[in-house]
Amino acid sequence: MKIHVLQPSKTLLSVLVFLGLVFTATTIKADTITFDDGVADDAVGSFYAAQGVTFLNATFDSFGGLNGGSAPLSIRSTSDDYYPTAANPIAAIFSLAQSSVSLTGLDVGENGFRMVAYDALAGGNIVDTQTVFGVGYGGTQYFTLTVTGTNIFRVEFFQVFPAQGGDGIAFDNLVYNVQPGTATIPEPATMVLFGTGLIGAAGLMRFRRRRKR
Repeated sequence: MKIHVLQPSKTLLSVLVFLGLVFTATTIKADTITFDDGVADDAVGSFYAAQGVTFLNATFDSFGGLNGGSAPLSIRSTSDDYYPTAANPIAAIFSLAQSSVSLTGLDVGENGFRMVAYDALAGGNIVDTQTVFGVGYGGTQYFTLTVTGTNIFRVEFFQVFPAQGGDGIAFDNLVYNVQPGTATIPEPATMVLFGTGLIGAAGLMRFRRRRKR
């Protein structure tokens, strides 16, 4: 008695490969938020939710166009104006895990600029932290900090010593990279195509088996 091993058809293999690519692959690209499409003095909140980012304690600010920023807007702390603290930072929360996040601090002086990345939407563990200090009151000084690591879901940013003198800070140009391998949910229309492809492939295999018999 001979045992015949059925070999999958090229059509079925193509469908399976296509499904694997769609369900496991993520488009790896850097997204940038310049904050220039908001309205000055409005809370940022969920304004960029469609881009996968929600902000806490952030307000659009007309203090834009400074060195290192993009005119006309930047953002500042909602509760502490230009003096965000570690106890009450500005936060960016991501709907998908990120591998790196960059942000530019504008008018960075001796009170400094710190960014901390976490692996949870709230609480969690610190993934990475970066700190920089300017000189005096900052003026035209700006610095871009980048935090990197695995499963970054939230970044917090603030001044290191916000209570010293009148040195404030604003922020601009958030750049973030979705972590490679992060799964995405296919759209309903795409799911229909998947189903149609599988049904067609299964039907083709049954038809070929019948012809062989």
